[in-house]
Amino acid sequence: MLKSRLKKIDAILIHAYWYDIKKSNSLDLANKIQVFAIENICKKFEVANIVITAGKISKVHPAIGYELKRQIKMELPTKFHEKIHVYPTQKTTIGEIKQFKRTIATNNWKQMAVLGVSLHMPRIKRDFAKVFKNVEHNTLFFEAEKNLSQKDFPTLKKYINSKEHTLLKLNEQIEKSIENIPIIGNILLETVSKFLVNKGYFQPKIVNFFYKISNIKTQI
Repeated sequence: MLKSRLKKIDAILIHAYWYDIKKSNSLDLANKIQVFAIENICKKFEVANIVITAGKISKVHPAIGYELKRQIKMELPTKFHEKIHVYPTQKTTIGEIKQFKRTIATNNWKQMAVLGVSLHMPRIKRDFAKVFKNVEHNTLFFEAEKNLSQKDFPTLKKYINSKEHTLLKLNEQIEKSIENIPIIGNILLETVSKFLVNKGYFQPKIVNFFYKISNIKTQI
């Protein structure tokens, strides 16, 4: 469980993942275990603000940040509801972190934290280092899986055995492969992100397409 000498968190950034591929406007399991994790973190720490920067509003789909906020409000006591701030403009991990940096600068927050799932955490830390390069910061990184209570374990088990977990793992492998291309890797990722309509809807379907292709090739 959580262990830290730091008890106060000025602001914690919660990364958003995908909508369920099959269920319209339903968060995937990665998001759901994060909702449970933030509930436990708020019991252990004095959390002043919860920040969600993922989304990109469109006329067709609501930003995923709003649905994540709604789910969090269902789990947290009422006193936390006004502490949840949504800036639904970012479609990528690094974009979420850049918006978070702007927000903490505006509010002069000092003690920061970030919540994400374990498959995603290495990239979160890499992107955090890029965005906050040469800037002093005091940040805690929480993996959702490590901050669950016993009652949340069935959902965790379901997530680990889910196709969503498989697709997220593949997504991170693809992202890292592109990122590691000398000179142009990060430029390619930024370029691709511009073609995403919004966060959470089409990316899992695209990754699922590549997953099916890789399986067909394996069978052949």
